[in-house]
This record gives sequence, C-alpha cells and structure tokens, in this order.
Amino acid sequence: MITGKPFRLAVCGVGELPELARHPVTQLISIWHPAAEREAYEPAVREMFPTARILFAELKDEAFAEGGEEAMAEVDRLLGFSAGFGPQDRVAVQCLSGVSRAPAVAMAAMAQHLGPGCEVRSISRVRRLRKRSQPNLSLIGFADQVLDREGALIRAVEDSLGAVSSAAEDGWEKRPPSRGFYMP
Repeated sequence: MITGKPFRLAVCGVGELPELARHPVTQLISIWHPAAEREAYEPAVREMFPTARILFAELKDEAFAEGGEEAMAEVDRLLGFSAGFGPQDRVAVQCLSGVSRAPAVAMAAMAQHLGPGCEVRSISRVRRLRKRSQPNLSLIGFADQVLDREGALIRAVEDSLGAVSSAAEDGWEKRPPSRGFYMP
C-alpha cells in the first residue's frame, strides 16, 4: 500500500526490544544473524509483539558484500513486506545493534514509500532516529536496484554519512523512555 506518505518508524537493536514492546507496533522486521538460535528468539519476539505482523530475516552484513542472487532475493522479500506498510502503521526494524542492517532496511522502506526523488528525505528521517547508524552500503545498493533508483539511494546515504557529526561518533545517543521510539 505505497501511498507517498511515511509510516511511523522505530529502529533499534535487540537490547531495546523490551522497551519497544511497551509501544504499539503494527509491523516489525526482525533481523538476526544466521548463527542465532532461531528456535529461541522467534517465539520470544512473537510474545513481545503479539499483535504485530512480523517478518523474520536472517542476514549477516558480509552476505551483502559478497552479493549475488540470494542477497538480491532477500532485499526483494524485505521490500515486498514493507510495501504493505500504510501511513497508520507503527513500524519497527530491529537487528543486533541497530547500527547497520536495521537502518539500511528502514532507509530502503522509507524511500520505497516516499517515492522516487525523496531519497535524501528518507535517509534523513532514519538518521534522525539513529544518529550513529552506519547503514550497510551493499544492502542499500541492492535496495537501490530493486527500487529502480539508478543510484539515487546510494548517493543519498553516502552524502549523509559524510555529514555525520563528530558528536554522533562519541557514543550511543541515549533516548529517555518518555521520548519514545517513534518518529512521526
């Protein structure tokens, strides 16, 4: 349901899931490393988010650097799932630390919904949430291809990374619980 309007978004690491579970989540992309014990984490995530529509993805950063049809198919699957997000949704994207894979997927999904020509706006929205994010550029490259952006998504991310302030590099930005996770 791509409308040109953004959904509400949260990007986090696995350690932030219990706090995030106290907020309404309608859609969740839960990204884990293939070595993780799926039989343990998947039921725990489902229990934390019983009403959310969840897509579990097993991705390691290195898989995208290696490239290939499997990586492209996984990005296509992720963007197929995010195509169903609507402006009323509260979307969360989570990976181990919330620094590389989750921000990259969130950026791609936001670009998908805002449409061509809004790549910089999409990246800026996610970077405001995760100032220390270092999105996986290979994953962004595959998303750029799937979304047919002719390099615009890649350029927007690279430009954003060049504008990272030194303060953002000093450590994790701690968000008080009262501020919540979601960006309108």
